[in-house]
Amino acid sequence: MKKLLFILAIFSLVLMSCTKDPTPELTTYTVTFDSLGGTDVSSQTIVDGEPATKPTDPTKEGFVFKHWYVTDEETEYIFSTPITGNITLYASWDEETPIGPTNEELIQDDIEAIEENLYLSDYQLSLPSRGPVSKSYITWKSESIYITSTGILLPTPSDEEVTQGEITASFTLGGTKVDHTFTVDLQAYEGVTISTSREVPFTNLTDEYDVADGEVTLYFEDEGSVPYIKLLDFFTLLQGFIDPEVEFSIVEGEDTLEISYQYIDEDFDEVYDLVLTIDATENTISTNDPGFYWAYVYTTETNYGRNITYVKDHPNDYTLEGENVVYDLDPYFMDIVVYEDDIVLPYYIVNQLFAGSSYYNVYYNHDGLFGIYALPDSESDEYITIKNSSLSKDEIPVDLVIHTFNMLAFDMDYFYGLKDIMEIDTYYEYLFQLKDKLVTQNPRHLDYGIRDLLLLK
Repeated sequence: MKKLLFILAIFSLVLMSCTKDPTPELTTYTVTFDSLGGTDVSSQTIVDGEPATKPTDPTKEGFVFKHWYVTDEETEYIFSTPITGNITLYASWDEETPIGPTNEELIQDDIEAIEENLYLSDYQLSLPSRGPVSKSYITWKSESIYITSTGILLPTPSDEEVTQGEITASFTLGGTKVDHTFTVDLQAYEGVTISTSREVPFTNLTDEYDVADGEVTLYFEDEGSVPYIKLLDFFTLLQGFIDPEVEFSIVEGEDTLEISYQYIDEDFDEVYDLVLTIDATENTISTNDPGFYWAYVYTTETNYGRNITYVKDHPNDYTLEGENVVYDLDPYFMDIVVYEDDIVLPYYIVNQLFAGSSYYNVYYNHDGLFGIYALPDSESDEYITIKNSSLSKDEIPVDLVIHTFNMLAFDMDYFYGLKDIMEIDTYYEYLFQLKDKLVTQNPRHLDYGIRDLLLLK
């Protein structure tokens, strides 16, 4: 009986198990990811009502991944959204913005561009104030005595082995600053070669001397701006400034020119034999007496000696002969040249020695020559005339800038008279200190440079 009851209990349990409901199947949906040309992203099977999992961002060359979207590319899909059906998500991309060069790289491009176009000529560099590529701001500085901060290169002495110098550019771009030093080739002075000539009119602008208007030939190097002249042509041009009663004796050699005359000092009844020798080989101008440069001058219209009385037979009377004076042009990078069998000299040397010492100057402004007395007032007609020319608005040519610098050294060394007091052999020692102002195409800077030179202690 007990056995039967046990079997019935087991049978009841089996019947109960057979009648219980089975576990229901879950509803799922597929989330597909279309990267639109990017790397593949695996689809996801998501149970109804559950959110999808945000996958790793795809990549695409040339583009930056923004977000996933369903239909509106500007509307980013929110991955916490419950999934209630199959869905496709699309990738939204932004075109990749190329990463530009750094400021340092842009400045390096400037440096390379400047290096390729550094030389305008043997004596001038191209030094921009803005970078050719990046438009960086640039300042220039050189410790070399032969290189100015504006890029003008002074010739080096032919007896010095100086072939190169350096100039440093400071670049500023944004907050980036870079210094770069350029190596510069320097040119030794090789002398002057005259190749062209030009007739230039002369106009006398002063009443102090009765000098007739005329014209004279000036000589130049090829494409040069520095004038040269024959001394005898200069003497002929200035008759009236030069006493017509003075009889000059001329002796012309192959490379020399000798001019002599006698000067009679009527006040002291003395006769002086004055001799000038120009030697193109030695590159020198010499005279036995510095009186040569003024004793031929005609009396001015204004009698500046009207109140001076000469007392003859004064107990302290004596006569002092002048001393031999030699002007050597070699140290000043200037040449006496033989051209077509005649000797020609730098015009500014001729004007300084043979006219300027008597306060008469023959000013050259490219269009012509103008005779002026001393320094005309800035409001005078003479000043206005010589100041205005067809080149008034042009920069001063570089060869003329360099010549002016060397002419200034010549004048200071021979006529300023303070070398012993300053304890110097040549004023170049000071001129090089002021080279950035004195070797310039800017007339105002030149004025300031001369001011600073004269104020040196």
